Amino acid sequence: MQNQKLWEKIITCSRIALNQQALTPIKTNYQILEDKKIPFIVRMISQLEKKEEEKKIRAAANNDINPFLPYDPALYVTDLNQNHICLLNKFKVIDHHILIVTKKFEEQTNLLNLRDFAALSICLKSFSGLGFYNSGTIAGASQSHKHLQVIPLPIIPEIKTTSLDRLIEQQIDFFQSSSLAEYPFQHQIIRLKANQQLSINAFANLLAESYQQLCQILNISSDYNENIKPYNLLITNNWMMIILRKQEKYRTISVNAMGFAGSLFVKNKEQLELIEKDGPIHILSKVAVEK
Repeated sequence: MQNQKLWEKIITCSRIALNQQALTPIKTNYQILEDKKIPFIVRMISQLEKKEEEKKIRAAANNDINPFLPYDPALYVTDLNQNHICLLNKFKVIDHHILIVTKKFEEQTNLLNLRDFAALSICLKSFSGLGFYNSGTIAGASQSHKHLQVIPLPIIPEIKTTSLDRLIEQQIDFFQSSSLAEYPFQHQIIRLKANQQLSINAFANLLAESYQQLCQILNISSDYNENIKPYNLLITNNWMMIILRKQEKYRTISVNAMGFAGSLFVKNKEQLELIEKDGPIHILSKVAVEK
């Protein structure tokens, strides 16, 4: 597959899937809450009950059902390689949100490998995006079948890249692992450089090596795919970040990898008021592992 064609395929498939009602857009309103000079996007989700209702129906029919085996053909974009396919996210909050799914079942709690990063690299070399991974339910994953996710950047017009790019540029040296002063929990970041000039294979190798380095620093696993600590992973063309997790929710508010990139989701006014009162970084610190 020619990677330069991927973005065109995503747009075309999204349009067709919307017309066929295979996609379920979730309407939101958002506001920006600044905390320690980080602009957090907080979305109020008005139609989340659609997703919750479908999840309940699937669970009632079969507790072990896997939406990726088989997947809905209307959501299929393309094969990325021999091991992964690209699907549209059925319940999309952000346009052109895609999933990178293994063709054969693998556990979401497994460590990522070079094959996974090869598929992700095709996407990130095709368009400016934020890739992320939730390693199991504690980290905010809703499916047990291994899948990475990518959303196009910018997330909103007011923020040109992500909420963290400015701080990462100021505080992290190229190819050095470090952490942000503003985040009082266990995390590590590697800042990448000149990836526009790298081939897909070279970029995949760089991502895999960076991932392994961060996993080692944070002691993610004592043995390959054994005793793996829950974590979130964030990746752009310019940096990679891993955050250790200890719980999935802060009170009633669920948090996945996107929260640590500066994007939080709430179901109602009460949850929004809770974020306004306690602050986004306090909420993140309660679901992450303390330093």
